[in-house]
Amino acid sequence: MNFSNLIDKNLIVLDLDSLNKNEVIEKLVDLLDENGALINKNEFLEAVLLRETKSPTGLEDGLAIPHGKSTSVKTPKIAAARLKNKIKDWESVDESNEVDLVFLIAIPDAEKGTTHIEVLSNLTTLFMEDGFIESLRDAKNKDEFLNIILKNDKSVPLKTETINQKERSFENSTKENNSFKFHLNKLKEHLLFGTSHMIPFIVAGGVLLSLAVMLSGKGAVPETGFLKDMADMGIAGLTLFTAVLGGYIAYSIADKPGLAPGMIGSWIAVQNYKTGFLGAIIVGFIAGFIINLLKKIKLPDSMKSLGSIFIYPLIGTFIVCGIVMWGIGIPIAAMMTSMNTWLASMAGSGKVALGAILGGMTAFDMGGPINKVATLFAQTQVDTQPWLMGGVGIAICTPPLGMALATFLSPKKYTKDEKEAGKAAAIMGLIGISEGAIPFAAADPMRVLPAIVAGGVVGNIVGFLMNCINHAPWGGWIVLPV
Repeated sequence: MNFSNLIDKNLIVLDLDSLNKNEVIEKLVDLLDENGALINKNEFLEAVLLRETKSPTGLEDGLAIPHGKSTSVKTPKIAAARLKNKIKDWESVDESNEVDLVFLIAIPDAEKGTTHIEVLSNLTTLFMEDGFIESLRDAKNKDEFLNIILKNDKSVPLKTETINQKERSFENSTKENNSFKFHLNKLKEHLLFGTSHMIPFIVAGGVLLSLAVMLSGKGAVPETGFLKDMADMGIAGLTLFTAVLGGYIAYSIADKPGLAPGMIGSWIAVQNYKTGFLGAIIVGFIAGFIINLLKKIKLPDSMKSLGSIFIYPLIGTFIVCGIVMWGIGIPIAAMMTSMNTWLASMAGSGKVALGAILGGMTAFDMGGPINKVATLFAQTQVDTQPWLMGGVGIAICTPPLGMALATFLSPKKYTKDEKEAGKAAAIMGLIGISEGAIPFAAADPMRVLPAIVAGGVVGNIVGFLMNCINHAPWGGWIVLPV
């Protein structure tokens, strides 16, 4: 494909003053959107950022080629940036690569196996031309930058019939956008966008709390001194992650106006009504869809500039929080109370039945309300019936240890971020912090939740049947001495 079909001077920005990779990508996505290459800017940005988590897009000699394939791309395009400051932490094939030339490739999903490969191949061929990269760095303006690319272009121009064929292909792909599978995939993309922003909070918070508990030598959160301060840092991370999860799901759906309603609504749901991370996911989607509905209301020209920073976040936050506080919050709280009563009535059941119930509940939402009901039931009886905590202590650490083991045994099935989360999950599992498995459950609940619940059930029953007793109201390997 000829580069004259892919790039023009409106898709070039020189001496861009950005400090990190995401800022550069967002700027280039904006250029593509402003020049009519995209249907939905946010959806394409998600596709590019998701691709970034899978393997490095930085090359060598200061080059990076981020790319995304999406049904939101109308026609193949390239946006280019020459950076004012080199980015040293852009994940690259050459670890010493410092990126200052970026070419973002946008490809329609229908052409991912053809045009995508062709454009990448032609672009990398350009980079191999003697003096090509240096001449781009020396270009005095956009026209000169573009002329250097076109002058060195050795690809074949598209024929008229080929262009028409691609346009028909795009029209066919947009018709598929109404399918159930398409909408399901979009929901998953929004969920993955939220979890990718949530993972650092769980990793940082979970590991700090784990270290504090481990160094204290007791199966409990330290109550004084330096270790208490470290534990507080960890608890802050494990408290904030649900708001971040809900907020960025809403951001993925509705852009920046969805961030405040998603975060604030999720915070109220989790803190006031104990909905756990599953509640944060639900609230995040509610917030995103409500903001999109609000955007359909036409504002006067004089108020349009206030829409995204004031009107939509304000009204959206009120509506979302109202749904939580006056709609779904009270029924959830009542359900938790009923669950406590029901669990107390099961205390006289056989060990297998009770172990299955406690193990499944403990693993299901990993620190959420259902987990808390089961663990508190065992923790409050640790002095009189330590065998209850003997089984529950195993179920607490099974989800994170199981997911960590999965990333170690099958690394190709997980993204780079998930493999890093797996290492943190191993530490958290050993210290009895079941939240270590949440990044995996949030990203793929249909497969992960049944697996970890089964693991919790088996672990809890085995602990009961082998008469394990645990004198600490905690779980994980750290309680082995007691």
